[in-house]
Amino acid sequence: MGKSTRVSQYGQGFTNGLLVRGLPVNQVHPGKVFYANNSTVLPNGGIGGSNGNDGSYLRPFSTIDYAVSQCKASRGDIVLVMPGYTQTITAAAEIGLDVAGVAVIGLGSGSLRPTITFGTNATADIDVSAANISVQNMIFIANVASCATCFEMVSATDFTVEYCEFRDAAATTGFINIIDTDAVANGNDGLYFCHNRIKSLDDVAATSALDIDEAIDRLTVNDNFYVGAAV
Repeated sequence: MGKSTRVSQYGQGFTNGLLVRGLPVNQVHPGKVFYANNSTVLPNGGIGGSNGNDGSYLRPFSTIDYAVSQCKASRGDIVLVMPGYTQTITAAAEIGLDVAGVAVIGLGSGSLRPTITFGTNATADIDVSAANISVQNMIFIANVASCATCFEMVSATDFTVEYCEFRDAAATTGFINIIDTDAVANGNDGLYFCHNRIKSLDDVAATSALDIDEAIDRLTVNDNFYVGAAV
């Protein structure tokens, strides 16, 4: 009989630290980690993603929105989105980033990065309505004409987007804005948009990275790469 391999789980961390073969391992976050996966590529011993699972590495949730809903505000929870995850959203606020302090991090590189496509409805978007949210290493594609925005901000401070890629699917489809801030003074203070790539193919209206609607403090926009069609 073959020897089975099981992953050791220490959900409460290590209060006094941990040494593995003499090497100290730091617990780099205070919260829980949840996984989201709707790919057919599964880890050894894993099962397909379902929102009836427990959100662990081997039993991941199937949607980002549900994974975020299982987080606890301001605990420092992380949602890891597995390589090959894909989702098409067709309605406003179909994904809601509404739990404070959550980091949504895509795993994988190149085309294996989690990919969110906006299709059939120009008002489809991701709502950001809690403070201290971050999104990293994901691809966002506009596959509908004049898609209003990727992230719709609702009085959410210290929102971070980094190492993500934003694409228009064709010359006739595209994002109008990547981030549309709230029309409330200082409602989106601390916005951080860095190390991202934007490819605007729309030959009618090029994509704007940020639509700043009101006063905003501590805005950081650095090291982004933009390619746009001449209009």
